[in-house]
Amino acid sequence: MFRSASCLIVSLLVFSGLFGNEFNIDRYDIKVDLDSSYNRLVIKATLTINQVRYTNLNFNFSDKYTIDSVSGRTILQVSRVNSRMIALKIIRPAPFVFSIYYHISLDSVITDNKIINLLRSDRWIPCQYDNISKYNIKISVPDSYCVLVTDDPSSRQEVLGNSIYCWKLKHIADLPLIIYKRSMFSQYKVDNNGTEITFHYFTNDEATIQSIMTNVSVSFNYYNQLFGRYPHTSYDFVEIPGCGYALSYEGGALIGSNLIYWYKEHEDIRYWPGHELCHQWIGCGIRFELATGDSLRGFIEEGLTQYLYLKSMGKEFLNKSISQYIEKYNNEIYGSIEDVPVTRDMKSKILYLKGPVIFHSIARSLSEKKFDTFIKKMFNEYNDRIINSKIFFTELKKYHNPGEVILSLISEHHKQLKLLQP
Repeated sequence: MFRSASCLIVSLLVFSGLFGNEFNIDRYDIKVDLDSSYNRLVIKATLTINQVRYTNLNFNFSDKYTIDSVSGRTILQVSRVNSRMIALKIIRPAPFVFSIYYHISLDSVITDNKIINLLRSDRWIPCQYDNISKYNIKISVPDSYCVLVTDDPSSRQEVLGNSIYCWKLKHIADLPLIIYKRSMFSQYKVDNNGTEITFHYFTNDEATIQSIMTNVSVSFNYYNQLFGRYPHTSYDFVEIPGCGYALSYEGGALIGSNLIYWYKEHEDIRYWPGHELCHQWIGCGIRFELATGDSLRGFIEEGLTQYLYLKSMGKEFLNKSISQYIEKYNNEIYGSIEDVPVTRDMKSKILYLKGPVIFHSIARSLSEKKFDTFIKKMFNEYNDRIINSKIFFTELKKYHNPGEVILSLISEHHKQLKLLQP
């Protein structure tokens, strides 16, 4: 069984030109092939655009990757193509279709102890997601490999020694691309009221995996009662070698192997399975805008998710955790640099420590029943929709004005404000 590995983490490109209302992409087709040498991904991105406001479009990329070619020259004039930008002039009115061909070079050949691990959609799909109507994704790999993008693909075929996976999606926020050998992982499965939860792991510590799955089952039952039934038929945890992060996507979460080790060794790290599971409703269900620069997006998404996880573990656990969070926040963040050491990850402390405390204060000011009703109504009304913090707090105020003190804490969330026991 595989015990240790390093990730191939590849950073790709982003269209900064999609911010604003220059145009909407009505269809986005992405075709990805793992070439026979296993050391690069060959990608074709085809965009269908029905309406545009301008005749000149610039696509600026965040990293220096060579664009192999651009098609669609009968309707577009490509004035510049380099590793940083494509400049297009529209010759014929929309609608039109054009394709970008590019590749991602991998650090080394895939072996049994390495995987292709592109953490988020902006690492392999060159665009943001807020103004795209639908995605069709097709990924081809040798049949000894598996592909993970989101929950079950719409189709999977075996063609001439290759496996072809297809997805039809409306959103790709935080969508990973994971390619690994079938023989790499073991699986631990549990059935939770008809939903299959699977942990794909290579660690040899099955006792820790069992403990994690027990934790997940408790939170899973609470979320089903709060939001309504989980919207998918299965949920997957996938262990990623040599990393210390967790990342949710529709139908599952990527879990760094370091987190599994820390789960066993450190009690205050044990929140992450239930926290990531909650993102199926807050983050993957109710989605927050990425392109507008909403400063409260992460605060709401992560702070609320962490608070709901604490609630899922029972009142005693919730109250104990809130007290610990307040003490830790005040000791590590509040005050000047001269009298209290300010941690380097202050932003993380604000999201994961201060956020749950503020949402706990809001819940107490509303009453637990009203707060739960508010959360359930938000999910029922905005599930699979993209919202912002203004919509969130407008809906919250329909139930009860949280009060000036709490609102000031929210609006000044980035500052070092002392927290009091709620």
